[in-house]
Amino acid sequence: NDCWRDRVRDFTDGEDQVVFFVEGLIGFEQLSFSDADTYDTGAGLVVNYGSGSLVLDGYSMADVTSGVIGAEDFAFYDPSVIDSL
Repeated sequence: NDCWRDRVRDFTDGEDQVVFFVEGLIGFEQLSFSDADTYDTGAGLVVNYGSGSLVLDGYSMADVTSGVIGAEDFAFYDPSVIDSL
């Protein structure tokens, strides 16, 4: 069961973005995905980002494979780079 992960329950593709402020995380290609099993909604997409992960409720690996969920749904800010500006 993936309920222990941080969860985004109201993500809307095409309207929302998941924004990461994680040192060393700079792009979509660094993410990995898998299907989640949650006790209440039953389905979700696990987004792994190195040292952590989160679940997008209502999405699945099929949404990544088909392009519904893609690079445009994420933004990346490396705090070490921002601090050096």
